[in-house]
Amino acid sequence: MRRRISTKLKYLSQSGHFPSGNPRLYMGPKGAKRVPMPDAPVDHPMFLSAYAKALASITGADGIDLRLPAPKGSIKDAAQSLLRSDYWRDVLREGTKARRRPEYDRIIEAYGQADLRTLKPEHIRADLKGLKPHARNNRLKVWRSLMKFATEAYSLPSNPALAVAKTQTKKTDGHASWTQADVEKFRKHWPLDSAPRLAFELIYWTGARISDAIKLGPVNVSRDGFLIFCQGKTGAEAYPPFDMGVSPLADQYSSDLHLLHQAIQRRPSRHLTYMTTAQGSSRSVKAASQWLAEKARDAGIEGKTAHGLRKRRTELLIEAGATRDQVKGWIGHESDSMVSLYAKKFDRKRALIGTDRERQSSKFSEKFQQKDEKP
Repeated sequence: MRRRISTKLKYLSQSGHFPSGNPRLYMGPKGAKRVPMPDAPVDHPMFLSAYAKALASITGADGIDLRLPAPKGSIKDAAQSLLRSDYWRDVLREGTKARRRPEYDRIIEAYGQADLRTLKPEHIRADLKGLKPHARNNRLKVWRSLMKFATEAYSLPSNPALAVAKTQTKKTDGHASWTQADVEKFRKHWPLDSAPRLAFELIYWTGARISDAIKLGPVNVSRDGFLIFCQGKTGAEAYPPFDMGVSPLADQYSSDLHLLHQAIQRRPSRHLTYMTTAQGSSRSVKAASQWLAEKARDAGIEGKTAHGLRKRRTELLIEAGATRDQVKGWIGHESDSMVSLYAKKFDRKRALIGTDRERQSSKFSEKFQQKDEKP
């Protein structure tokens, strides 16, 4: 017996039933010609094939309804223009586009036919109502981006999204950094030939974001012994050492680098990327993040994420005496203030330790101070 699956398909409307008992469905958004669907359950391969064919006939290659009516001056018209613009194609980073695109699609589907000139701040506030603070601010950011583009492209008198205030959020340190005890606990639980251990060692050593770590592989290793990659979020390159002897900092943590190489050598199969599924496929960002957090919990580590490993590596570099530029080169931080923050935290801890060796370098964090920072 074929297993039923839960299926959510857009643009379906029902008009009675077939003699078989199946619903008589038609596919088509409001204002477009509807296409009759076959006499089959919605999760049947025949139905899904027909649905995909009908959807392809009314959508563009980028997945939005480019061939459906988009009245001039409508929200949908503006969104489609933005998605075709040089700004979208050449200016925004891939990570930003990946985060914003689903929100643009949602806005198109929910409000696409509305006239841009009738959009008011209260309409945007209504759309944001009920969202949690960070989700609300993220969606507001998308509205502001869209309406900034529309204001210039359609000569609107003002950007209504600017009149909507952001939600104040509690300042936190974000993802908790891993402790040395966490690191040892994870390593004890997961053997070197396991996928979780390889993922851990890779992120722990490189300090890469999970979105970049899933793309790393042998192709990123340079001839001079670095693991070079361009960060998806910022576009800046990172240069964590990959071979012994290429950096004094790497030599200070040679045991970590040695464990990474062991984990790579012991992986059961070879692929273009180091982090893969059991089937050999590359992992997605969201799935990889949730997967690694789950593996940490399996090892008895609660509340720690892949990004916490990035923080830990930054802390270790600071503790090893790395300069600001060395930290930025390894981790890929673009902001001097971010490195300065880590340096200040470590300098406070060092002051409390109070050993002769620590006191000799008590001005360590001064070299991280920004020029415009007051003493």
